[in-house]
Parts: sequence; C-alpha cells; structure tokens
Amino acid sequence: MGRLESPGRAPPSGRVRQLVLSNLALVDALGLDSVHLVGNSLGGVVALNMLTVAPDRIGKVIGMGAGGGGNTAPTGELLKLIEFYNDPTLESMKQLISYMLHDPDLFGDEIDAIARDRLETALRPDVRRSHLLTFGLPQSGPGLPGLRVPETSLRRIRNDVLLVHGREDSVVPAESSEWLARRIPNARLHVMPHCGHWAQIEQADRFVQLSTLFLRGRI
Repeated sequence: MGRLESPGRAPPSGRVRQLVLSNLALVDALGLDSVHLVGNSLGGVVALNMLTVAPDRIGKVIGMGAGGGGNTAPTGELLKLIEFYNDPTLESMKQLISYMLHDPDLFGDEIDAIARDRLETALRPDVRRSHLLTFGLPQSGPGLPGLRVPETSLRRIRNDVLLVHGREDSVVPAESSEWLARRIPNARLHVMPHCGHWAQIEQADRFVQLSTLFLRGRI
C-alpha cells in the first residue's frame, strides 16, 4: 500500500465529518462489522462523532485528552500547535513536544531525533494542507471550527466510553473530559496525576492496564 495523502479540500460538511466518514469507510474496507476506538486529542473528538453517526458500528471508545468539551477558548499551548506553520522549525517542534508532557525531560537525549522525525512529516505538503483544513486556516483564523460534539448528541450516546485525561494537561485541560463525562450516560472518567496531554506515552503502563480492564468489562 502506498502512502496515503490528505484530500485537497474539506467538504462543505466540515473536516471532522470528513474524518468520520473516512474512518467508517476504512472499517468497511477491512470487512469489519464493528470496532472499538482509541483516540487522542482530536482523535477523541472524531471517535465521539463516529458514535453519533454510526453507534452500531462502534463498540467501546477510549478518549485520551479528548477535546470538544465545554465552551472554553483554545489554550495558548493549543494555539501554538494550531499556528505551527507560522514558524515550522526544529525548535518550535521541540517546544510543541514539551507542551504534550508533564515531564519535558521524559525523552532525554532522544528529543532532537524525535522532533526532527516529526518535523520531516509535518513539512510534507499534504500534511500541512490537512492541518490547515482541520483548523479552518487561513479563512476563519485560528480556532476549533466544528470540533465540538453537540451536547444533545452526547446525551444520546449509549456506548461505553472511557475518558482518560492528564491532570497537568496544558493543551486540552482536564475540564474538557470532565464536561464530556457529565453528559455521556455511560462514560467513565480517569484523571491521571503527573501527566500531560500524552497519557498513552507518559503513563503508558497505567494507560494500558486501565484500557485493558475497560475493554474486558471489568470497570
């Protein structure tokens, strides 16, 4: 299979809608009747939107640092991510990675190599185009256009949902998952101390254990 590229433009229904339909098309292409979903940040938003569109195709959902909760404005750290292409350098990529972690020294001497690898991907024209389309740039200015799940739709979700959030997440504050958990009937919320936006990396063992228990129906 060759490298997949982003479509050249977002459809009138919006970028998140496009991601939802693309993911469901992938499930069809794989010949699967239903799947469990795990999504970090924007991936959590997409997973929740998939539940509202095709709940019968989805089993359980795990959201890590999921956005879309409440009506708060983007944090300064999130705005830095959204506006990354204003200054797409190795140093700015290293800064973005540090925002994702409670302990910015987690990667130690590997940080330069990790940042360089991520920057190489980010500088691909199709990746840049996808990023700008997702965040409505440059037409609507930096923000989160269409990335929130309507509250009425959240309350109709009947699938089991696990929301995992780092207590020290400065990109998407834990209040987002707390807001979602109060509105999704079968949601469970776990806030991890000493953890930023990348719970699956910074608290990997705890995250795997928690997810395994959830998927096996033990929590």
